[in-house]
Amino acid sequence: MMTERAKELGAVNTNFTNPHGLHDPNHMTTAYDMALITKQAVTEPEFIKMISTLSKKLPPTERQPQERPLNNTHKMIQPGNSNFNEYVVGGKTGFTNEAGNTLVTYAEKDGASLIVVLLHDESSAKAYEDTAALLDYGFNMFDSVKIFDASGFSKSITVVEPLEGGSSESKEVSVYAKNDVVMNLPSNLKDYDIRTDIVLPDELTIPVYKDEKVGSLSLYYKETMLASVDLLTSNEVLQ
Repeated sequence: MMTERAKELGAVNTNFTNPHGLHDPNHMTTAYDMALITKQAVTEPEFIKMISTLSKKLPPTERQPQERPLNNTHKMIQPGNSNFNEYVVGGKTGFTNEAGNTLVTYAEKDGASLIVVLLHDESSAKAYEDTAALLDYGFNMFDSVKIFDASGFSKSITVVEPLEGGSSESKEVSVYAKNDVVMNLPSNLKDYDIRTDIVLPDELTIPVYKDEKVGSLSLYYKETMLASVDLLTSNEVLQ
């Protein structure tokens, strides 16, 4: 089930053979896949609560009469630690002999969020050093930019009603964009570097319903599609 869910998120090079992460020849992932999985996980408030909690005490049980502390081992959220970073929300540390030192980190700054994934680093200290460097690079070299403003989009399409005898009557339906697009993009990227590709039919046939998807607007940087926005009808034309 974990593998199936990972592939739904686009993590196609991941295969889980157990839920705990200990070594198995067929248990594998990639840094990119782990970033995709983390991207989904941080949308869950309970997950954010877990990764940002410094410590938790397990209450006594019948077999263990003393409280047991559980401490978060991610050093970048520990005030006073030399690796502390004020923008880091949390993450996950890991180590096995086969995988080496692994570290997944989620950080937020000025409305931007970053995920850094390090696999098979040479040491725990180096993993934190590399993570700090990548966070600095990401926050300094990328800006959160609104590359498409839905409020500025307006189109209309002719709506045709075929009549007996081959003639027809025509009306119009307005079209709006479903949402804005905000992305983290390189700071040196200019607005004119992004092109817009709009796909809309020349005409529609009655009936046309309100909020019906009739096309799409895609945003490209060179040949890479950055985002796609649904184009919907703002009114209906039934007759």
